[in-house]
Amino acid sequence: PWFFRYTGFDGNYTKMHSATTTANIVDLLTGVPLPPQNESKYTYNAALWYDDGRLSARIAVQAVGSHFNCIAACGGSTSMLNYPNVGGGRIGMPYNPGSPNFTDATRFIDGKISYKITPAVEVFVEGRNRGNATTSHSQGGFTPFADGTANLLDYAYAGRRIMVGVNFRTM
Repeated sequence: PWFFRYTGFDGNYTKMHSATTTANIVDLLTGVPLPPQNESKYTYNAALWYDDGRLSARIAVQAVGSHFNCIAACGGSTSMLNYPNVGGGRIGMPYNPGSPNFTDATRFIDGKISYKITPAVEVFVEGRNRGNATTSHSQGGFTPFADGTANLLDYAYAGRRIMVGVNFRTM
């Protein structure tokens, strides 16, 4: 109605919770059951948009919670020999208890504005990763440093992208 007649909002939120027991993969040092592999606790996305037929604008947020990946060395060919466990591990001596590895939570913000000059010509500006989000892997709270800081395994920044363009349509 009225001023907001061309405006909309889309969104969803998903929360997941699976049962864990000691029959699942456990932390090899403490015996604490780990969450199911590759299952995030939550995901959400939301978009606020405006579209009057000529001017179109949209801002969107996508987020995924952290999730457990594997016990180090994650099936690699290194010389680490984990204790035999439900999640795998290589048999051999001496045993070296690997720590759980996690993919940390991420949140990305994207936006786009476009304007139709004519029905066949549209100009736009689009921005990806407007919040300069990064992706990382860590060992969560299982092997922190003395001050409680998580043990970071890797850290990646794919960059922010801004695109400007023109779309031509045949009529």
